[in-house]
Amino acid sequence: MKASDWERRWLWIALPITALFAALSLWKVFEYDLFYQIRYGEEILAHWKIQTVDLWSHTAYGKTFYNHEWLATVVDALAARVMPDFAFLGILRAALIGCWVFVALLLIRHSAHADEHSWQSAALAPILIAWIYVTCSFRFQMRPDLYATVHYALLLWLFQSEVSDLRKRQVGLFLLLSWANFHAGTVPFGILFFAAAIVFEPAVLRPRDKALWIAAAVATWVATPLGVHGPEVVWVSLMPAPQGSVINNPDFQPFSMGLLQHSQGGWCLQLWVLYSAFAVFSFFIAAKKWALPKPWNNQLFVGVIGVLLTLATLVKIRSIHYQVLFLLPLVARGGILLLKKVEAQFGRIGPAAVVGIAGLVAYGWILPDQVQTISKPLGLGLCESELPIASTAFLKANRPRGQLLNPYSFGGYLIHELPEYPVAVDGRGTQFMDFLRELNIAKSSTDSFAALLRRYSINVAMDTLPAMSYQPQIGFIDTQEYLYMRSEWALVFFDEVTVVYVRRIPEHENLIREHEYHFVKRGFPANYGAEFAGLSDGVRRGFELEFDRCLRDSPRNVYCLTGKAAFLELRSRPQEALSMLQEAEQVNPRDPGMLLVLSEMEKKLGFLDESEKFKRRFERLTIHP
Repeated sequence: MKASDWERRWLWIALPITALFAALSLWKVFEYDLFYQIRYGEEILAHWKIQTVDLWSHTAYGKTFYNHEWLATVVDALAARVMPDFAFLGILRAALIGCWVFVALLLIRHSAHADEHSWQSAALAPILIAWIYVTCSFRFQMRPDLYATVHYALLLWLFQSEVSDLRKRQVGLFLLLSWANFHAGTVPFGILFFAAAIVFEPAVLRPRDKALWIAAAVATWVATPLGVHGPEVVWVSLMPAPQGSVINNPDFQPFSMGLLQHSQGGWCLQLWVLYSAFAVFSFFIAAKKWALPKPWNNQLFVGVIGVLLTLATLVKIRSIHYQVLFLLPLVARGGILLLKKVEAQFGRIGPAAVVGIAGLVAYGWILPDQVQTISKPLGLGLCESELPIASTAFLKANRPRGQLLNPYSFGGYLIHELPEYPVAVDGRGTQFMDFLRELNIAKSSTDSFAALLRRYSINVAMDTLPAMSYQPQIGFIDTQEYLYMRSEWALVFFDEVTVVYVRRIPEHENLIREHEYHFVKRGFPANYGAEFAGLSDGVRRGFELEFDRCLRDSPRNVYCLTGKAAFLELRSRPQEALSMLQEAEQVNPRDPGMLLVLSEMEKKLGFLDESEKFKRRFERLTIHP
């Protein structure tokens, strides 16, 4: 087969795979921080000035904060203008991930090297792409780091290409310069690769010339409007956080056994452990037949950088996609040699069986499970089950008196959608460490938490949903009741991700009278009011009236749809109840409480297969393998 024919055949393999995984990444917009980044970009476009001071919070107002992702925020702001409801940002995310997948396919293809006309690399390509896609999927978010990931992929592709060494270095510097302006916090990954590729390449360059090229690469890090403040941001982020101010975000945590739980990312880290182990295996199996493209043809280069990136991932799990992509040529080469060994032992049927079984596991089990239970909902627009859309609209409409207390996760959305309320904390992180420590300590008791709220003049609180707790001697407990005492606070709204409390002050009298929930507690099961045996008829009636009001205010509220369905079933109106539950399932197919009630309802109506389907989905979301 001619090389040109092989190129065309490889393209027909690569394009469908790229399209498939780009389509699987067309999720509704769920990324909290994206929204403050859009506001950053809008302000830059309006004033042509990059932000260096926090002006959006009431707990860190005036503190230094550098927008070290300034170019990404400008691109995001422009993309947000293209389509309503931020829909184009979902398309842009899918396109960037598709680019990453296509470059990964090129890395797999080139790993064949002398065997580039063999069928093994083509057979392995879809399996390896599914493997690394699932492994990295929890880092595929529409954030500046996604632009950085694509820059990294292009840098790796450039250095394994057949262009001249001089051209690689020249274009590589351009990529690093662009990367530093898109995300100065991650460009050290690119500088490390660039410098190592020069250091470990055969002695084509004199030591002085190598030093100059490496110095030029490091200089790109400060060749941004922020200058030396770009590296400063990285230095600050690497410093240990004050005790008690740890952000509850697995992406910021080191690797731990707890992250292997299915609810923390599905198959991501299980596959990463297997991938890293196979990379070590490949390193040694390929040692005798080391035929990789430059610069991976240098075992010392692969060993040193591979170890450094693996250590970085163990320290900060968010580094995972840099390690995975760097090791891909090695893993692909090891897979090719492994198939050759199997073929030598069992004939062509052996490799075919290995590829067939691996493909069945990847595309018949792991990938569908990841898409169904872990990946975000497919579609365009905003994700109701991840963003406080309805709660924010409620605050806009009713204008309770601030200041506002909000969760770390939702600060970014509030910054863009509710700019008149300065946030308490948001995803920018570093300037809020002292407040986060103070907040976490205050939550240890009712009195200390009340004192903190008074100290910051907080009269409205948007908080995460309370956890569901049950104690045999007491019954169900709303885990936020001890923080927001009913004597001082009123629960006035909740959506799929947040609850809203307002302080009982004269300015809030009308708001509380119209919207307070006296019976419904978001920390209780949705069907509690209809099915709990110890409730009086009056209390039960109070629950149902509040569910009716909830659905008038927020018709797509899954919790209230589920609660109302339980009352309909109580009155022997199962078909209406089922219809309401199916509507809730359309809004949020991953709500465990809704799935459990829906499974029971389908069973009562005799739809056993459907009941079992929803039960399995509930178990995958709540039970850790």
